[in-house]
Amino acid sequence: MGLIKKLILISFSISMMMSSYIMFFWNTYEPYSIGIFFRVYSYVGIIGMLFWEVMNEAKLSKYLASSLILLALLELYTLYDIKLEQDAFHIIVRIVRMMISITALYLLNEEDREYVFKCFFRIFVLACLPSVVYYYLGATAERIPHSILQSTISGKVAKKEFYYHYPLGLLMHTSAGLIRISGIFDEPGYVGTTLALLYACTRKSNNRIWDILSIIIGITTLSLAYFLLMFVFFIVDSLAQNKINKKMSIILVLTFLVIAFVVLLNVETTNPYISFVQSKFFTDEGSLIKNNRESQTFANAYENFWNSGGYKVLIGNGNGATTLNPLMTGSSSIKCLFYDYGILGSLLYLGFFIHLMISMKPARQAWGFVTVFFLSIYQRPYVLNFMYISVFYCGISTIIYHNMSRKV
Repeated sequence: MGLIKKLILISFSISMMMSSYIMFFWNTYEPYSIGIFFRVYSYVGIIGMLFWEVMNEAKLSKYLASSLILLALLELYTLYDIKLEQDAFHIIVRIVRMMISITALYLLNEEDREYVFKCFFRIFVLACLPSVVYYYLGATAERIPHSILQSTISGKVAKKEFYYHYPLGLLMHTSAGLIRISGIFDEPGYVGTTLALLYACTRKSNNRIWDILSIIIGITTLSLAYFLLMFVFFIVDSLAQNKINKKMSIILVLTFLVIAFVVLLNVETTNPYISFVQSKFFTDEGSLIKNNRESQTFANAYENFWNSGGYKVLIGNGNGATTLNPLMTGSSSIKCLFYDYGILGSLLYLGFFIHLMISMKPARQAWGFVTVFFLSIYQRPYVLNFMYISVFYCGISTIIYHNMSRKV
């Protein structure tokens, strides 16, 4: 692989990162010029990738046309009753950017997709490392110049959550008074979820140092999603290998984890971090298990929506309806999809990713990753963006590539 091609693929990987909600894009972050620079860079990276592929006569995938049609239908569906204030120009730019991004992805060969995924994995880890350093420095980190950065999400502001903004890293101050790492992103849970997905694709590669770093960062996020997704991945992945010794290992590990889990939830402690973990499982009434992705007002509003029946249940309340409903703000689960897009829109939404999966023809080695990806949608349902689509598509391709390499 030539140097120019490597630089283009790395630039494409950085563009993947720029499609996520990093701190440079927040309206509370200054200077604004940095955010503008990264937005422009993301477009240049994607368009440059597509231009390179066209110039080098990249092979067209037979699934490209059907994927673009499905994506266009989905985008049009989400626009039929849009609730968020967006001008036509930004909507058109977003749709065109998504179409170009998907085209560029499909034109990549398997080796290039594996390289893009590897680069993105390392870039993501590097983006989180400064926060981990500041976190483990503890009180010493207070001597490093930093400022207070407010969230752009009203729910976090209402709960008095904010960020300590250090050079190239954030530490989130939660409503419970805990300090959690969030890299350059808005949520520790987002970091944990993404790291679990990335690890599920790279575990069998030769990236041991990067895998270890990702595990350290994932554990430090205190993200329940990270631990649950990693747990499910190891179970599904081991079963998919169809090896008796691995199944016995699963039984032993499960037994140990259940015992440790019961002890952890029943121990009395004044440690705020252990109490935080316990609060993730117990409801206010003391029963197990707590759904911390939904508030009670959210659950009530969704139940009223579902019980109302009619065409709203079928086609939804419109794009952004959940955000504008004061009873549902601050919560996030797959129910948000059904509330916004209804049954038809949600099936179309999930169907797009199923179509991507079918186009890849993943072997059983990818079952673990595919399982945890769709499970992650339960708590973070809005995955129709370039970063998530690229991770899903390039992730499966990476697993296939490594599997084929071992057979050679």
